[in-house]
Amino acid sequence: TCALIQVDKTGKEIGKQSDEGTGTGDGRESGEEDGGEEHWERDPLEPQSHRDFRVDVKAGQVCLRIQDRNDNMSDVAMLVAMSLDSLKVSTRVTLDMNQQCDDKGDLAADLCKDDEWGDPWIEGMPAPTVAATWPYDYREDKHTLMKGKMPAGRLCAEGADDDEQAWGRCAEVESRSPTGRWILLSGVISESDYIYRDLMLLDRSDGKLWQVVDPYDKPSFAEITVAEHFAAEGREVLNVVGDSEIEWLPQDRLWIDGRLLIPENRTIQSIGGSLVRTL
Repeated sequence: TCALIQVDKTGKEIGKQSDEGTGTGDGRESGEEDGGEEHWERDPLEPQSHRDFRVDVKAGQVCLRIQDRNDNMSDVAMLVAMSLDSLKVSTRVTLDMNQQCDDKGDLAADLCKDDEWGDPWIEGMPAPTVAATWPYDYREDKHTLMKGKMPAGRLCAEGADDDEQAWGRCAEVESRSPTGRWILLSGVISESDYIYRDLMLLDRSDGKLWQVVDPYDKPSFAEITVAEHFAAEGREVLNVVGDSEIEWLPQDRLWIDGRLLIPENRTIQSIGGSLVRTL
């Protein structure tokens, strides 16, 4: 299977990370040419977060998701399943950006599906409120804040006038709260080893935008304008990456990477740890 990308044809291991993380382990950076050939460091396949393991009791399977890097940067990903009855191990390649995997595995497509990896263990989750209950909403396809059926402004940076300019310059919907009152939005995008997304919350009861500022020292909610969000250079705001833990809880509590946000009261509790998840 694709796990063999960790060795070359002679069996020599090529998947070991160097201490520096970006080098090749022999003094050369990843991609540096060696006799006319490029030598690329390969990352081992491994779980990226606690969400990558679960037990599917109904299907009788233990499911493990492994990949070479986080969701934003990954080139190779696969699912590994073990039957609780027979203990047979099966695999399925789910991502192969560079077409390295001739064998895509033998795990049946109806097992360990990505959209069935469980939700936080929560009792009494309220049903979403009908959309018409709240006067404001966000049309992501038009990047437009709506009040009823009337446009109330675009949630974009100045100069982002068409879809080709929208990525990282217009608000995108991350998720909606259980009652429907709050929409978690991301807008500003910054790239390095990870792709960071700055977050803000839209209150559909009054159309106001809120952001968590100074998240690592004295986090607090601050009301902002669209222009302020997209001009946040030099100001620390709460952001996330592809494998961040973001979950809505009952009563519109929001869990983000160890922080419990209560938007209605504008309060934040730094708790740490991870949510308990269903097996």
